Amino acid sequence: MSTKTKRGSKYQSYSEILPITSLPIASRRVLAIGRGGNKIKPRKHHLNAAQIDQLKAEFRDNGGKIPSPFNKGAYHFTLLALIALGVNRKHTVADAMAKFKELGSDKDTKNAAGQTFYQYFRDKDAKGSEDTSLDWQDRFMQNITVLQRFGGMNPYGYKLNQVGTAVCRFKGLVIDVLKGKDDVVYVRLNSEANRPVNELKTRNVQPVKVARKVVKRKARVAKDATATAASVPAVETTAPAAVEQTQPATDTARNDG
Repeated sequence: MSTKTKRGSKYQSYSEILPITSLPIASRRVLAIGRGGNKIKPRKHHLNAAQIDQLKAEFRDNGGKIPSPFNKGAYHFTLLALIALGVNRKHTVADAMAKFKELGSDKDTKNAAGQTFYQYFRDKDAKGSEDTSLDWQDRFMQNITVLQRFGGMNPYGYKLNQVGTAVCRFKGLVIDVLKGKDDVVYVRLNSEANRPVNELKTRNVQPVKVARKVVKRKARVAKDATATAASVPAVETTAPAAVEQTQPATDTARNDG
């Protein structure tokens, strides 16, 4: 990833901190990559070689169905909804939301409190004050645009594109936001492109090259992480802060860390 950070930061791209994010959370040191140069522990947004192999097996064993790289939260059910509706076809946001609701209402998604994932997501307040919180439909759409983010230190769409390129051998895997007649908004899971389109934005989104250099580290994980960094092309996009709502869950291989 090559979107620049704030001036004065030692790190200029996600590929530079990728080896650090590959370490367990407890072993990651804080870096001055937060807003205003705040020191924070970097988050992991890529799949490592073992996770890619696991997803390849799922892809093969499930007859070529695109696997989800996400923990079972909003991003996961958003992706499943778009897959169920049809890849490389545009769908109204209303249809995508309806499918998201349907899949998230399955009894197997119930948490300890007896809520399905959809009920949890619907009732969970968005981050922020009451007068700035969003309802579940707005948060659904915001999560779509967050998954279009491939630049900066938090490229939320990185894993999705890795699934396309490294797992399914597509050109890429991105989510497009399209504008139709009478201002009807459509979404599309696109396996024929490696950068997303957002026709609701006025800013021109340009592709950028993957930064090949990574920070040298003594940790053995660096070799694996470096290979992962080169497995998906980078895209510079802008998006609002991530607001994915997930149910409490035990750590899995697909969680951060």
